[in-house]
Amino acid sequence: MPFVLVHGGGFDRRCWSPLIPLLDREVYAVDLPGRGATAGDLASVTIADFADSVADEIVDRDLHDVVLVGHSLAGITLPGVAERVEHRLRSLVFLSCSIPAPGTSVLDMFG
Repeated sequence: MPFVLVHGGGFDRRCWSPLIPLLDREVYAVDLPGRGATAGDLASVTIADFADSVADEIVDRDLHDVVLVGHSLAGITLPGVAERVEHRLRSLVFLSCSIPAPGTSVLDMFG
C-alpha cells in the first residue's frame, strides 16, 4: 500500500521531506507541473494538468492500492486524480486542504 504525496500551492515535493523517513512503506512525493523538477508554465497550467500529472505518476509506476495524500491546494487536485485512476486508489487523505463549496472557487474561500 504505497503513499503518493501531493503538495499544495507554492510548494514542491520537498515539503514532504520531514515526513517521508517516518513512513514505513513505499512513498512517492510528486512535483506538480511548474514546480520542482516538473516542467510547466504556472501562468497557463490548470487543475486538470495537475490531476493528469499525478495520475500519470501512479500509472507509470504501476501503483495499486494507493493512499493518495494531499495538503493545502491539493484539495482541488485529489478529486481529479480519483476520477482518472479510481481503481488504483485505496483512499484519499485531505490534510488541511482547501475544498471550495460546489459552484465556487478557491479564491471565493478567501473573500
